[in-house]
Amino acid sequence: MQKSKLESGLTVLTVFILSVISALLLVLYLNGAVGFLKTYRKPFLYFGLTVIAIFCVMGSVFSLTDKQFVIRLTLSFLGFSAFLLALLYFLDVSGLKNSFSSVESLRSFVAKKGGYAVIIMLVIQFLQVIILPVPGIISIGASVALFGPFKGALISFLGIFSGSVAGFYIGRKLGYKVVSFVVGDESLKKAQTALKGKDKAFLTAMFLLPFFPDDLLCFVAGLSTLTSRYFVPMIAVTRLVSAFITAYSVNGSIIPYNTPLGVSIWIIIFLSTAALSVYIYKYGDKPFRNVLSKIKRLFK
Repeated sequence: MQKSKLESGLTVLTVFILSVISALLLVLYLNGAVGFLKTYRKPFLYFGLTVIAIFCVMGSVFSLTDKQFVIRLTLSFLGFSAFLLALLYFLDVSGLKNSFSSVESLRSFVAKKGGYAVIIMLVIQFLQVIILPVPGIISIGASVALFGPFKGALISFLGIFSGSVAGFYIGRKLGYKVVSFVVGDESLKKAQTALKGKDKAFLTAMFLLPFFPDDLLCFVAGLSTLTSRYFVPMIAVTRLVSAFITAYSVNGSIIPYNTPLGVSIWIIIFLSTAALSVYIYKYGDKPFRNVLSKIKRLFK
């Protein structure tokens, strides 16, 4: 059905407003940039403004047609860009960005909170999964530096586990609508059908094994066929294991990063992770179910 002139006009106006907001936030953020971004501020600025302008033109032109995918993609891109740039600008002007840039700076930031340090660290670990652009190695490392490996790992686990569950439900309640809005409900259902039978073993392995963006995967899991009854216990176990392994690795108690043997072991782990991921993706949940059935028979 051909879109009405009013609807097309509102779409063009929305695209224009989001483009202007994104451009202004980009300028503000890069004006206060330091280090690498400061050195190459102009190229980044010109590139960013060019991309925003391209999406603005695309959204405006295709709003007059029935190319719904392009319009939705444009609106999603500009909306996400505005949100991300606003977050980065806030972290910059508030001084929080410097506090999250390294293990020592984050440790110092939390230590200044005195008796509220544990609560602040829990909140940071929670938000690190949902919204804060802070690598887990930094947040867990700061927690270990403040509270020791065991207590630091436990605090990190509680915060990250809570954030992971929240991310799953955001993906399930809101993420589906967003992705469906962009790609179309029929296309999304086809993709979910294609992945069915693989997502349980594949996502579980990615949460448990290192080198995967497991915070993002919480939202992806919300879009998968995983049930909450499976996801919550699974994420509790995998997050507990990864939090303690990371905490004691950062502490140098398990696999050091500064010795030839330690580096060799991490390389082997990385290659094994890649091989296992390919195997699980190829064969789906079948090997996973076979292992579970053998374990059940063993206990019986």
